[in-house]
Amino acid sequence: MNKIYLDPIAKGEALIDGIKKQSVQLSGKGLSTDTIRLAEACRLLHEAATKQDYMEMELKVAREEAHKRLEELKNLYTECKMPIKQSFAPELWHLFGIPDKK
Repeated sequence: MNKIYLDPIAKGEALIDGIKKQSVQLSGKGLSTDTIRLAEACRLLHEAATKQDYMEMELKVAREEAHKRLEELKNLYTECKMPIKQSFAPELWHLFGIPDKK
């Protein structure tokens, strides 16, 4: 998980633990805090960050597959146009769908 998410989650969880351990002192001062909402926010951020990590891994796999397919297409394109370029004059290449005259 990315540090941008880990640090706030860790801080939130540490605060929750500290508040629970010092609940008597907080009560003595008439203070109360909503650790349930804080814990829920930590949980939701953790879930979202985990989902993001999963999606980034899936994207990486998809990107690698797409790059592999792109390389395959480029190689096949070159392989298919080479005999035409070698057998016909550049002025006729466009008839075969070859846009360049190189």
